[in-house]
Amino acid sequence: MKVDYMKKLKIAFIVPSFPKISETFIYTQIVDLIDKGHEVSIIAYNSGREKIVHSIVEEGRLLEKSYFLPRSWPKRVVRSILHSIKKINNIIGIVPSKNLDAIEWKRLVNNFTSMDIEKWYSTLPTFDIYHVQFGIIGIPVAKLFANNKLPNSKMVVTFHGYDLNPLYLDECRIIYKQLFDQSSALTVNTPYLKSLLDIICPYPDKINVIPVGLNTNKFSPSNSKSPKKHNDSFRILFCGRLIPLKGPDLVIKILNILVNERKIANIKLSIIGTGPMLEELIKLVDDLKLIKEVEFLGALSQENVLKEMENSNAFLMPGIYDSHSGRAETQGLVIQEAQSMELPVLVSDVGGMKYGIQDGVTGYVINEGDIFEFSNKIEYLLENLDDRKKIGKAGRRFVVENYDSSIIGDKLLTIYNNIND
Repeated sequence: MKVDYMKKLKIAFIVPSFPKISETFIYTQIVDLIDKGHEVSIIAYNSGREKIVHSIVEEGRLLEKSYFLPRSWPKRVVRSILHSIKKINNIIGIVPSKNLDAIEWKRLVNNFTSMDIEKWYSTLPTFDIYHVQFGIIGIPVAKLFANNKLPNSKMVVTFHGYDLNPLYLDECRIIYKQLFDQSSALTVNTPYLKSLLDIICPYPDKINVIPVGLNTNKFSPSNSKSPKKHNDSFRILFCGRLIPLKGPDLVIKILNILVNERKIANIKLSIIGTGPMLEELIKLVDDLKLIKEVEFLGALSQENVLKEMENSNAFLMPGIYDSHSGRAETQGLVIQEAQSMELPVLVSDVGGMKYGIQDGVTGYVINEGDIFEFSNKIEYLLENLDDRKKIGKAGRRFVVENYDSSIIGDKLLTIYNNIND
């Protein structure tokens, strides 16, 4: 692919909140574009309040390149109240999660369809490309384009999954109409997400499948790799938000088969992440008498995730189609991160995860909910060190060739240059 690096662009990445621990892939892509000589800024609707901030934010001096929407106290209060209700409900379970999700979706729709950002944008620099991350936050930007408030600029919109909830596709067709009309290009991370966008978007030629990527130089086993911390144990790793569609409860049930039914000794499970299922998962571990085999590590920085991957033997993501929303993992970048660290990966066949590995080569794609087959594959990996190493090496090659942020950056630049000619 030939990319015109001589044509320097001014690019704005528009994000819901910055910085945010779960959106490091966006910052990795920004840094790659900056390294390629382009001027990239961040326009954020909220400033992040998370305690953990990945080092890439500081190393790339990204806060210096950011603009934040002035805070609206009424909206902050509403958001805070909803967050508190969700937190309390996770404990006492009065309101069905489906209803709370619907309330949150309606709040987001009302927020962005009624948002007037014209005055704020008039104070910002202008850009050649406005790249919106998450479709729903692009609704007010599309209004600016429709009213010719951002002349000589183009808009690119990337959908990530929450913004294309299968439950709300009919509503999305309506609320995204102007967004589809005004955008010059749309991107999704997998064919699975494209299949959802195809249902509601009248411009199939605008849709591009471009996965989110990673810095494979960073996600790389060290040349002088130290002995694994669990040198006498086979260590399974799960990393993700603790919500039903990612299947963290299934990970524990798979371990139960291996430990309590098949009596396999010296096998451990590490769970990275936080979320509403945490208390339920802790209870499940206790009920299955797996306290000695399972550790909950909470949210970790990217650097600490790397360390955990380096000291693991296999990565597991047995995601499901959520029974309430029908949602599924659309890509799961952590799957590529694990492969880049030479870990065999095991994923279910739902959503977009299966597109991110080579079944039987870099890992295994297993039928949704088939915890016995997951257990079989893990047992095989445990007993076959040479094949495990071979799979790990193949996984790294696959990711380096297809998911490195530099390769993804070239694909984005091809789109930017094509629509900017």
